[in-house]
Amino acid sequence: SSKKANSRESVYDGEVQSVSGLEADTFELDGILYRISGLRAEAAAADAGTYEVPVIGTAVVTDADGNDVTDQSMIRTEPGTLKIAPRRIVLRSTDVESEYNGQSVTGGEVRVAEGSFAAGEGAGYVLTGSRILPGVSPNTFRYTLKEGTKAGNYEIETQEGRITVISRNAPYEIVLQAQGDNVLYDGEEHLVEGFEQTEFDVAGSRYHVEGLTASAAGTAAGTYPVEIAGT
Repeated sequence: SSKKANSRESVYDGEVQSVSGLEADTFELDGILYRISGLRAEAAAADAGTYEVPVIGTAVVTDADGNDVTDQSMIRTEPGTLKIAPRRIVLRSTDVESEYNGQSVTGGEVRVAEGSFAAGEGAGYVLTGSRILPGVSPNTFRYTLKEGTKAGNYEIETQEGRITVISRNAPYEIVLQAQGDNVLYDGEEHLVEGFEQTEFDVAGSRYHVEGLTASAAGTAAGTYPVEIAGT
């Protein structure tokens, strides 16, 4: 007859988990019930993993009348298993929305969206996502497990929220002033070009304008408009 140790499957919870005993301590053969004693099986562990539950001891077989019939019996033993699965956790960063103001948009927080850490365990978080221009970017983050929290005991999934920067209802107004000049006629061609400034501070941010040109040229006495071209 074959006797197998009990098995158990559970999920990591930070506590020691155990299993003991045999699946059965009796067997029937040719209509006669026999009892097995002298064997035991046990295993205990806290961390996620698969552990063998060994059967130890020397089997003693008795019949229904209590007679020792061990010599007439062949008992095989099989170990059981204690399986502790990693605890599933989902970490998710929150969404952040802001109107465009020229500043980098960051922030929000990281939450445990599904599952939970075992008592006394957890993680620290650093948000790394950012966005300046209108549009959408992932609110990225990284996490570090706290001391005493083992990575092998958890199956951690990360989900990123969104950073949304929306366009301003009232666009910033920037006035570019082309360069000008006053000279006396001397028979030579005179040229003026460029802008008085191409960098501006608006609402705490500095902007640089490019893609435009401004120029005017003339020889004869008169007033010449400075033409601005480009986008």
